[in-house]
Amino acid sequence: MEPTPEKLAAEIQRLGQSFAERRYPEVSRALHAAIPGTVRGWRTRSIEAMPYLDTLSLAGFEQSIASTLHLLANAMECDDPARLNRLVEESPAHGILRFHQHFGPETLLAEERILRSVVVIELRHELGRSPTADEAAALHDLFDLMGECSLLALMKMRREEHDQAVQERVRGMHRLADLGTLVAG
Repeated sequence: MEPTPEKLAAEIQRLGQSFAERRYPEVSRALHAAIPGTVRGWRTRSIEAMPYLDTLSLAGFEQSIASTLHLLANAMECDDPARLNRLVEESPAHGILRFHQHFGPETLLAEERILRSVVVIELRHELGRSPTADEAAALHDLFDLMGECSLLALMKMRREEHDQAVQERVRGMHRLADLGTLVAG
């Protein structure tokens, strides 16, 4: 089912209320500490699964993934629904502009799944234990929301690009019609 802005807003609000009651500072600290290992693991697994990703700028994507992970870590200890909303909405800004020019939503979703698995592995290592069921559920809810937000942003960009292309073709047809009128006159 395609995510909608309304559904996303309702889910963010629900999660924000949940986080207002219970935050996860230990998980947040572990996520911040695990960022370098997560980025390395993400890159290795992504290229193994999708070798064509090797064409993308390594530094740019490592930076965008690190930024997304910082947002995720900050969100895990956020107790303000409005701030959580800003953190989730900011997540697509990191990397999606470069990413969408080369690959489609299916690659974006695959990357998100790989990142999720690497985060869980690195988080287990940093915590020295497996996340509790409550921590894991909160983390997965955040990943889901950030993924949906990124997917919405990608679909919006694609629609805008398509609309611009159609407008350019219409302008070109008008120019040709004007030229035809001028030549005929």
